[in-house]
Amino acid sequence: MYRIISLVTFVLILISTQAMAINVQTLKPSTGYNAGYSLFTSETLEKNELSYGLNLNFDHHPLEVGVITGNNRNGGLVDRFLTADLLFSFGVTDNITFHVDIPLNIYHDIAPAFIATRDVSAFDAGDLRFSAQIKIFDVHETKYKIGLAVVPYLTVPTGDGSVYFGDVNATGGLVVAVDKMIGKNHLYLNTGFRLRETENVRNLVVKHEFLVGAGIQRPISEKYAWNAIAEIYGSTTFEGFLNNDLTTPVEVLGLVQKKWLADRNLVTQAGVGYGLTNGYGTPDIRVTAGASYTVPLFVHKKPKYKEEPFVFQTVHFPFDSDRYYKKHNQYLNDLVSHWEKKKKYKIMVRGHTDAKGDNEYNSKLAQRRAHRVMGSLIKLGVPSEDIHVAAVGEGEPTATNETDQGRQLNRRVEILFYR
Repeated sequence: MYRIISLVTFVLILISTQAMAINVQTLKPSTGYNAGYSLFTSETLEKNELSYGLNLNFDHHPLEVGVITGNNRNGGLVDRFLTADLLFSFGVTDNITFHVDIPLNIYHDIAPAFIATRDVSAFDAGDLRFSAQIKIFDVHETKYKIGLAVVPYLTVPTGDGSVYFGDVNATGGLVVAVDKMIGKNHLYLNTGFRLRETENVRNLVVKHEFLVGAGIQRPISEKYAWNAIAEIYGSTTFEGFLNNDLTTPVEVLGLVQKKWLADRNLVTQAGVGYGLTNGYGTPDIRVTAGASYTVPLFVHKKPKYKEEPFVFQTVHFPFDSDRYYKKHNQYLNDLVSHWEKKKKYKIMVRGHTDAKGDNEYNSKLAQRRAHRVMGSLIKLGVPSEDIHVAAVGEGEPTATNETDQGRQLNRRVEILFYR
């Protein structure tokens, strides 16, 4: 992580000249598989998971120049933007996810402010963005449900600055993400900085920036996997901190997210945004929509078993999650070590839930939990043909569902050996 930060700083130290260009596409979406949309949380992909997606943005008046009177904008420059982001995320380890954002300007409408005639054109490249999301604490596993991650990032000047879709030189910095679970609400806060060369467009001068943002994600329907997301994010220059409205873009964004398929690996979202200030990149209105898919690492096979198995180990899960507590990784290591000594045994993985939600939803959640554990066993060397998966759901509680402690015990996967 320190090497990445040092590299970013070194590159930016080399930058000293001013430039007549600026990237007004300030929204940087994620693939959508984990919590959050344009902001980061402590959630990362599992090791070797690949998530890819496409996100579309339509911006109306993202950049205007001229005299600003009150909250009214004058002197249109970039009237309309339609952009696409090709998004890729890869779980390097369980705690580190690498992200790549490849932006493309599909259509732009630039007013004749600095040019002779209106520029209505399409298909310009944007600046490549690379980031590494490094999880320090998992929000689902700490005692107080607080998570922490750091995200160093770097953008490469591959964009077209003449259409306000790229910076002249590299930019980079660091974001710190803190999140907390309060019941079903996932709250998250981002703060950080961006180092960049000085860029100016008429009376707009942008230098090194301070970044901040906050968001909340909450289920709308657990049964049908609908979520609501609300975020506010913005920046301001270190010089003239919060004193200049033009260099302090702030935007609010609201989205509806839907997860599809039994494993919830297909994610779609759509929403609208609105610029709260006259800052660059904050549109009068933004419309955004996208989809992403996380590639299953393994194809699960379900061999039949003949004899009644016996319980060997139990793995527990947070509420409404198919990601087991990381402390159980050692349990699985010990289980596989024991299995390797007695390979005449087969393994059955049985998924369970508490009684919250309806039976159909809980059956699917139990299946996802069982497949998650199966994937971990395969990573540790157990052949898929030696594993059988069963989704029990809420039907076989091991404790009462009337208390939080009892429900926690019921959110489990049982791992059984049999011959």
